[in-house]
Amino acid sequence: MKKLSVLLLIISLLFTFGYAYSGDVSAIKAGKEEGSIDKEFFKKIVAEKPANIALVDVRTPFEYKAGHFAGAKHVFINDLYDKGCDATLAQLPKEEYVIFVCATGARAAEMYFGIKDDCKKADIKRLFFLDAEVMYPPTGPVVK
Repeated sequence: MKKLSVLLLIISLLFTFGYAYSGDVSAIKAGKEEGSIDKEFFKKIVAEKPANIALVDVRTPFEYKAGHFAGAKHVFINDLYDKGCDATLAQLPKEEYVIFVCATGARAAEMYFGIKDDCKKADIKRLFFLDAEVMYPPTGPVVK
């Protein structure tokens, strides 16, 4: 009985501190710029890993391989120009909110606005970008 109580306490603490979050986000907290996500809200999402949020890293394949957010999908920004809208949109998750990330926010914004301006089939209401500096050390990404 004592082992069960300890197990329940551990599970409760995991949920309390965000290590076992399985809920969904009902809305994205917008940042100051059109299409951007609030930086502190983004940090919370990264910690909690809600099931209906997908991170899409738009950096070069080399940068992505050197380090990225856990679970982030890679869709190179150049795909939008080289392969076009249909091929790029086909690589994005279909149901989740999508947050584009890079190292400075520039390429993430470029992907967002490129899709918004050129891809008429895109559901832009579920697409966002992180407008922040991100470092990718071996210990994991750090949002500044």
